[in-house]
Amino acid sequence: MSVRPDELSGKKESSALKPRKSPLQSRARKTVERIMDAAASILDEQAVDRITTNQIAERANVNIASLYQYFPNKFAIVIALAERIREEHKIVLEEAITSRTGEFSWERDMVQYNLNALAAAVRIEGYIGTWLALRTTPELSKFYHDLGLDTAKWLLPHMEKAMPNYDSDVLKIITEMLVETGAMVLDRYAKDGKDKADTFAREIGRMQSLYLHSYIDAMP
Repeated sequence: MSVRPDELSGKKESSALKPRKSPLQSRARKTVERIMDAAASILDEQAVDRITTNQIAERANVNIASLYQYFPNKFAIVIALAERIREEHKIVLEEAITSRTGEFSWERDMVQYNLNALAAAVRIEGYIGTWLALRTTPELSKFYHDLGLDTAKWLLPHMEKAMPNYDSDVLKIITEMLVETGAMVLDRYAKDGKDKADTFAREIGRMQSLYLHSYIDAMP
């Protein structure tokens, strides 16, 4: 089942990319989880433009009619999967900040933060495949943009604590810069694999540390 571009404009975009209904019963929730797990495993193997809802249903061992009860198309499944992954990743990133012995330093610890974020990402099934789907699929570009803003919003309270003397508009820009440059690490992983991505994560971390230092050092 394909989605025409005109179906993703205005009000139609919302319905075309959202689940048709939420599972209420335990059995229904398990069905939806199987569908999403199947999509995650397939996205680790091939690009979203080659995936079909029939393929997802077969991998999930559910009837295609059952899949369409909950999702109108494969893009809605990818977005539901991205939302689930986002929440899993937030937990890991929060732990990376709060579990360190002593206070987390945004200047000193950005290299390790990026490495932790990358390690967490690759451990979550379907993360890189879902990331690529959001980055490369026109139908999902708005959600990708909103996802970045959501991540920056989650990061903002941490930056407010680290740099309390800056106003919120400046801190919003700083957090968005951190999210955008951090996203480059996942792009590198998808392109070149883990070893090169680790090196890239270290360099991005150093760059971010210098960037933050310029603000912290000049803090009013």
